[in-house]
Amino acid sequence: GKQGDRAAVRASPREEEDPLPGDLQGHEGVQAAVNYALPPPQRKLVKVVQADVTEPSTLPDAVNGCSGVIFTATASAWWRLPFQESTDTPPHVDYHGAVAAATASAAAGVQRFVLVSSLAVTRPSDMMHISRNSLCGRIMDWKLLGEQGATKVIEAVASSASADVSLTVIRPGILTDDAPCGPGGVLVDTGDTLSGSISRTDVAALCVEALFNRDAQGLVFECVNGRQGGNYPTCSNFEQIFASLRHGHLPVTTPGCLTTQNLGITALCGVPPATSAPPEWPLRHGHLPVTTPGCLTTQNLGGYGALYGALYGALYGALYGALYGALYGALYGALYG
Repeated sequence: GKQGDRAAVRASPREEEDPLPGDLQGHEGVQAAVNYALPPPQRKLVKVVQADVTEPSTLPDAVNGCSGVIFTATASAWWRLPFQESTDTPPHVDYHGAVAAATASAAAGVQRFVLVSSLAVTRPSDMMHISRNSLCGRIMDWKLLGEQGATKVIEAVASSASADVSLTVIRPGILTDDAPCGPGGVLVDTGDTLSGSISRTDVAALCVEALFNRDAQGLVFECVNGRQGGNYPTCSNFEQIFASLRHGHLPVTTPGCLTTQNLGITALCGVPPATSAPPEWPLRHGHLPVTTPGCLTTQNLGGYGALYGALYGALYGALYGALYGALYGALYGALYG
């Protein structure tokens, strides 16, 4: 995926003046990134295989023998004309591709599946959601469906067998090529309330750490770069970050819910607690009242439908107006000019 290619280069121990490999795209790009980032002895531990998430038959060989899979693929072809055929679109990649990868991983006995989605996928009134959906072929809707589909696959396998399988969904903010901030510069939360950006390398680190951290199993969380402290726990490593997510040691912005003051979050990260030890509150999996402003409810579905109808109507009206205007103008010009 895009995060993996760039993170491999960012993690490289080489000097800054060393030339980067060429175009880091596709199978050859991944291999070039691995060769650039790792010294020869470690390269032997990395096997690069080629597969296509839009072609499920190519996936079993790619995931066979793996103990963990990180899905970072996303579409790069968004809106297209009706007569244009492409499989590099959000429904093919972000939805069906994610479900296909989860299915292949579960069938191969992969224990950990990490899915990279996007911040604001559940906030249809958020500008990030509106802009990406409008410009990128409803990609946010397809990403959310991908989350839900992959979750159902992994949960079905986990409930029907004694296998130790789990899914972690990471929703990063706007991805940047900035230098990583490390665990001390990453803010995480559940409930899709964060806004901001995050370094691709920090996202890559979260993905890898989530594979090996038991507290990360089953979590769905958002992440951005920012300054810790105040409403956010000060954590010096990823273990503390995942522990804070697992045990609910995060700010809860929904009215009437628990806050950091009664959870004792400072005790988690090595600072003397301000209150007694927190009780075991059922904060995981979003067990909170859905009253956060901007969340999608049955009451505002009609309003958002009208909003998207107006946006897409204007977009397609302008597009088809320009196309057919030029087409018929040229046609009549040739016939009657």
